[in-house]
Amino acid sequence: MLIQDEKAFAVTEKAVRKNDFRDITAEYTLPDYLPDINRLLRVSANAERAEKYCSGNEIEYDGKIIYSIVYATGDGELRCAVFDSDYSGSVSAGDLDFSTFTVETHTENVSCRLSGPRKLTVKCKLCTAMSIYPARSADPTVSGKGAPSETNHLQYRKKRIEFTKETLAEEKNTPVSEDVETDPGMPPIERIVFVNLTPCALDVRAQNGKISYSGALTAEVLYESGAEDRKYVSFSREVPVSGNVETNDAREDSFIICDIEAVNVSFRPQTNELGETKTVELDFDYSVYFRIFGKESAEITTDAYSTLCETENEAESFKYTVPESFKTFNFSFGESEECGEDGSPNVIFASAEASLVSAEKSGNRTAVGGNVTFYAIIEGADGAFTSKTVTFPFKAETDAGKYAELFSHVGKAYATGASVRAVGGKLYCDCEITVCLAIFGEKETEALTATNVYTDRPVSRNSGFNIVLYYPTRGESLWSVAKKYSTTEAKLSAANDGIKEISPGGVLIIPSEKPRSLAKKS
Repeated sequence: MLIQDEKAFAVTEKAVRKNDFRDITAEYTLPDYLPDINRLLRVSANAERAEKYCSGNEIEYDGKIIYSIVYATGDGELRCAVFDSDYSGSVSAGDLDFSTFTVETHTENVSCRLSGPRKLTVKCKLCTAMSIYPARSADPTVSGKGAPSETNHLQYRKKRIEFTKETLAEEKNTPVSEDVETDPGMPPIERIVFVNLTPCALDVRAQNGKISYSGALTAEVLYESGAEDRKYVSFSREVPVSGNVETNDAREDSFIICDIEAVNVSFRPQTNELGETKTVELDFDYSVYFRIFGKESAEITTDAYSTLCETENEAESFKYTVPESFKTFNFSFGESEECGEDGSPNVIFASAEASLVSAEKSGNRTAVGGNVTFYAIIEGADGAFTSKTVTFPFKAETDAGKYAELFSHVGKAYATGASVRAVGGKLYCDCEITVCLAIFGEKETEALTATNVYTDRPVSRNSGFNIVLYYPTRGESLWSVAKKYSTTEAKLSAANDGIKEISPGGVLIIPSEKPRSLAKKS
């Protein structure tokens, strides 16, 4: 159940991870203005950010999947079609009391089947990852036989802990209109086949309730030039984005993982000042989503007793995390693979995307691992078009800094500057990879969940003695002695010249207590 009163549930536990997998199928027929498909070159399916809701103990989500196909016609032209379909799902949170949850979606295993030259069926697996943060009360419940409404006779032992609290912020649908120029020496644009927008790592800073971000989306453009020797040409340009988001949870020490998403992309060729068609007028909307990890603190109750009657405590252990390290670093990646193309065919378009899979501590270094996937459209010596998709694992290291041996992580990886060359039957793939990594130390402690008070069982008093002397043993504290004699730490300290700690080998004066009844007044 989603907890609305965060004051009552003051401690956030370690996130519970839940996954949901769904097979998605979408059928599509080419519109009349597009020619028939002769050969499919690329099929992609990207899940847009999910809208999420909570209904009782069910977490529901929905959104859209954007499909893009690139194909060759029977006349040797390259074409692109874009369409979408809806998705939705739900996951049960069980009996968890929780204060925050996140939902992230992506697609895998994308495939396409043609049913004739104009109709196709796309299938993919929608993978949904949820992080549910259970919420825990800082104070135990008080109950039991004859438990009175009055609780000032109860003594609580507290311990302050620091823990991770995740909050979310977003800036949605910021419009961008940008003119991007071709490289010098490139032929003029006759027709734009498609524009692919890929995200880069953003520079994010938090201070005084505000998040400032800056960075870029990379526009990868494939166009038809009409030139006989270079009919299809591609280039890439960075489109800058920046902004500020107001949120009370942004502090200088916050760890922030962000994601940027572009939608409603449109483009058209434009002439420049010289009258040459070498400019792409690009319009789109982008949204930025922030996961903000802050360090909070709260006092939990580790022990309790009554100075007047017997009590029984119920306790349980729970796990939580503490933000410990945040790093952003980049490195160059290069790899090759057999491509099966003779000679040196022309790679007319290339792009790459990366994903972070693991993070491990090795001595004073942090080793990360993941995958980077390259996609290329290749023009053979005979003018025929083929495509190639290859995935390579990557590994990299960075300074670890100081954090616990037992830890968890949240992060993202970005691939930029993709380059693919086909030489001697091999594909040579290169890019820059940027990793954003947040490290959280994993902790475990015990806290009281309930204190049962028995008012019909008063504590025994040494009322026959005016003075009681006690000789503490090693390991005892003011708390343990006060609990043993059903007094308070304050009274015990006051009776012994205001001491704060017990010294082994000393003697304590136990303050006398007058018997008091907890019977309810009629």
